[in-house]
Amino acid sequence: MEEIKKLYNDNFCKYKQITEKIDFTDSYNLFLEKLNGKKILDAGCAYGRDVKYFYELGYKAFGIDISDKLIERADTKIKNSLTLGDIINLNLYYKKDSFDGLWCNAGIVHMYKEKGIKAIKNFYEVLKSGGILFLATKLRKDKEIIEKNSISIPGVKKRYIYYGKKELEDILKNIGFNIINTKEIHIKGQDSWIKIIANKL
Repeated sequence: MEEIKKLYNDNFCKYKQITEKIDFTDSYNLFLEKLNGKKILDAGCAYGRDVKYFYELGYKAFGIDISDKLIERADTKIKNSLTLGDIINLNLYYKKDSFDGLWCNAGIVHMYKEKGIKAIKNFYEVLKSGGILFLATKLRKDKEIIEKNSISIPGVKKRYIYYGKKELEDILKNIGFNIINTKEIHIKGQDSWIKIIANKL
């Protein structure tokens, strides 16, 4: 995790500049239309772009990220709702069964699978019964682990961990989630993504 922290701390300006204008309206809508309740946690929130979006819609939005440099760049409106911490240890920062929704948009893409699965187990623990999970990560083509040039931090190579559709759905089911919706995103010349909406049984 220190490797991931250093990567984003060293490149926070580039990352924020590239990612702050990306339109995630479709993903937000997929998540919010299933949500019952107002309390949301963004796991891997970076500088709080999505936390701010939810906050401005009237939700009680919180975020956690491992990069102190990114959290320092958060909008003042939501900075106090962000926590510096590791998403594989959410129990150190939040109570069990405390969120109506958990949003994780690319938060596990750099984690080796044992840690990615641990993070998802943590998501389950902090969600209330019936709570909604949004999880987006990279979809496997052939290899599970690839080091390649980053789109969000040009000129930097990152390690990406890929999941198969059935593989990720099975991980969620085994933890105790019910799959509501799975959507694959394929863009020519770019990595494919998988977005899953699930609820805690």
